[in-house]
Amino acid sequence: MKAHAIAMNENQDEAREGGDYIARCSLTARQEGKERMRAWIRAAIAVWALCALSTASTVYAETRIREIQGRGHTSPMLGAKVQAVPGVITATRANGFFMQDPEPDEDLATSEALFVLSRGEVKVGEWVLVTGRVAEYVPGGPKAETYLTQTELIATSVKTQGSDHPLPPPMPLGVGGRVVPERISPKLDDGAQAFDPQSSALDFYESMEGMRVRVLDAIVVGPTNAGGEAVIAPVSLAKRSARGTLTIGAENFHSERIMLDDVWTPLPVARVGDRLGDVEGILTYAFGHYVLYPTTMPLLQAGRLAPEFARDPGTGELSIASFNVENLDARDPPGKFEQLARQIVQHLKSPEIVGLLEVQDDNGAIDNGQVSADETLQKLVNVVATLGGPRYHWRSVDPMNNADGGEPGANIRPVLLFDPARIEAVDRNAGGANLRVLEIESQAALSRSPGRVAPWHPAYALSRKPLAVEFRHRGRPLFVFLNHFNSKRGDEPLFGRRQPPYRDSEARRAEQASV
Repeated sequence: MKAHAIAMNENQDEAREGGDYIARCSLTARQEGKERMRAWIRAAIAVWALCALSTASTVYAETRIREIQGRGHTSPMLGAKVQAVPGVITATRANGFFMQDPEPDEDLATSEALFVLSRGEVKVGEWVLVTGRVAEYVPGGPKAETYLTQTELIATSVKTQGSDHPLPPPMPLGVGGRVVPERISPKLDDGAQAFDPQSSALDFYESMEGMRVRVLDAIVVGPTNAGGEAVIAPVSLAKRSARGTLTIGAENFHSERIMLDDVWTPLPVARVGDRLGDVEGILTYAFGHYVLYPTTMPLLQAGRLAPEFARDPGTGELSIASFNVENLDARDPPGKFEQLARQIVQHLKSPEIVGLLEVQDDNGAIDNGQVSADETLQKLVNVVATLGGPRYHWRSVDPMNNADGGEPGANIRPVLLFDPARIEAVDRNAGGANLRVLEIESQAALSRSPGRVAPWHPAYALSRKPLAVEFRHRGRPLFVFLNHFNSKRGDEPLFGRRQPPYRDSEARRAEQASV
């Protein structure tokens, strides 16, 4: 047996990873400065009320983790001092460690693990007794007030009682283990307020916060992103489309999804449909998602999802495609232009019309008043022609500077490419960004082509305005309206404090579609 203590100053406020801790209500402007105080309040405003109601002077001896976690998303002991909390260290981070009680009770609604904020060297497998204050941590950022909190313990001492203790077995998730409820929250339809892990996925994951879990036969439903994250689900629970992505239903908004993050081990670069076998790790919550930090690298079995190809157009058919080119601008590397051009020529089979979304101005995010995208578009159509595609022409209307949303200074806009050998654009009274398109009375024609639909309508404030272009195909008029609806980026997270989450984009999109 070895015994050592790690001491911390319990009056020191901690901040990590863009978030803040709420353990006391005594933060002062003198300690943090006026600007930090304002930022702290914005990031943690949801927890201030809880802190104000906590009994910070209460001291609890020989507390178990499940008592700290309680039946809920915030601790019933928030702000209190707890002494000699036992647990086995299951994983470590630079600013602390996760620990779990190896002697759980039979109540699945209370988690047996939590994160301990601590400075000092500890190892996985050590049996420890922790004294400290109970806190709720909320990540920072522009959506901080919408996130759930993570129950944590700010340690004042960590006493090691032994080492090489067996780790608690991971909780299995999926058929054969615990099954995720289909509904994220029962509040969606019946207004229930009770904490219920059996009917609410939100509460289900909370009941295992910080614990070791094993996702049974995990399948990738969201590919690895630039941050090393991927999205998985137990294959036995995943309701998937023909292409392998999760589908939604009236009562299921992706409740089975769990994000993987490469905190402790590198993750294989995964595509939708890949299998990872059983994935073990620590379940926690971060930035609107329930996240699994694997403790061992999963073994990838490729799903061999093949790229899709459009069929060749039949005789007399008109081929039109909509294609998001993801903030394309003239400064992008040649490889991006070649990749996009190959998709147009080979995968989309060179449609007569291609509606491009997210075309930026020529200098991208440099905010200098530039709005033209002619250089960007010329580079793309040149590469398309080089790869055997048509020599496309384009029609668009340059937006007013910083009036259509997207990345500041980039001025994204919709653009219509067309093959002049197969279709004719009708140019009529083309105007500026603030001029609207109208029908010409008693004619199948537009007052402006190209033009923009209702550029001053409130539904399109700081959002892309639809592009309208009149064509003639085989002697007949053809009207194409290209929409890039309001972004969903500002919506509240599915796994957030408010249920159902507020989706501002839904109302905006419906209004835009109506216009």
